Amino acid sequence: KINLLDVISAPNGIEIDELEPRQLEIVLDRNLIKNVEVDIRDSIVGKVPDGYEVKNISVTPNFVAITGAATELAKIKKLNTYKVDISQYTTSVEEYVDLDIPSDSINCDAWRVRVSIDIVQKTKDKVFAELPVKIIGTDDEDSTVITPSVVRAKLKISEKDVNDIKAEDIRLIVDTSSLPPGEHSIAPQLEKPDERFSLIWTMPKMVSVKVN
Repeated sequence: KINLLDVISAPNGIEIDELEPRQLEIVLDRNLIKNVEVDIRDSIVGKVPDGYEVKNISVTPNFVAITGAATELAKIKKLNTYKVDISQYTTSVEEYVDLDIPSDSINCDAWRVRVSIDIVQKTKDKVFAELPVKIIGTDDEDSTVITPSVVRAKLKISEKDVNDIKAEDIRLIVDTSSLPPGEHSIAPQLEKPDERFSLIWTMPKMVSVKVN
């Protein structure tokens, strides 16, 4: 504590009788460095559009070093970012977002972080009892025999399309273009990528292909 009457000088001809307060208490705090977690969860606002969902949210770096008075740092358990609105997103996104530093007296080694949000279409699994398997890669289909030529298959289909996708929309193929004569075991595949669905499995997993 400091007695103000001992440190304050009055101009010539003026005498100080009383001061209020008479004393000041000065606290000297240590300056420290502290590593704290960056927590993005409370900073995400809004919901993605119908038919989509958030699979994962990550932040880089997920820890930052802050510097300041020990009493100030003791109050800080984690840092948030400013708000991120995801209500318009239908694909995965990365954004650089500023950290919400609670005091101007605190310094940080990173003032913004990279927020990665994985957004995917909601999907449902659907089993098709009989899907034909077509041969490609040969000009003479009669010289190639496939067994079985019909398989059971499970597909992952976007939730909004699951009722519209029919068996005739799905084309499974085996490519024989690089196969030498003989018997081969090949896994049926979708003929081409389709954003509405993907192949999970077929039963049987492999079909027998005989190239004459």
